[in-house]
Amino acid sequence: MKKTIPLLALASLMHFALGTTPASAAPVEATVGGELRLRGESWSNYNFDKDKSGIFGLSQLRLHTDIHAGDYWRLYLEGISALSTPRDLPGGQRSIDVDSLDFQNAYIDFKYPFGPPEQKNYIQVRPGRQEINLGNQRLVSALGWVNTRRTFDGIRITRNWH
Repeated sequence: MKKTIPLLALASLMHFALGTTPASAAPVEATVGGELRLRGESWSNYNFDKDKSGIFGLSQLRLHTDIHAGDYWRLYLEGISALSTPRDLPGGQRSIDVDSLDFQNAYIDFKYPFGPPEQKNYIQVRPGRQEINLGNQRLVSALGWVNTRRTFDGIRITRNWH
């Protein structure tokens, strides 16, 4: 039997203007934030063996910055540190629990507008490392329930028109 105990969830956010871009005098804005998650897990009778039990802790620290230059450019950077205390169960520490320091997301967005301005049609290009959730998230998702979320490296092109 598995018991999960969420211990703490903390989020903070700061938003500030950095100035304007020289070409179009569009505002440059930045957001900085982070999140700390602590979780404890307790297993008893692991794999139906009454002698196999264990308690271990998981931590996840995520810090991010989001910079927008006008309506068409965006830079998003997010780091992650996911750690685990020793796990005394068969298999030891799981790879989905530990990632000492890495980029979770690191991408640039560019929106290319087209058509009449009142329709707000655009094509968005996003190269870099990013979380992707498609449909009902059975095949492609970030796996929000694990300590180290899944990311994908590549280019994503989306369109929006009315």
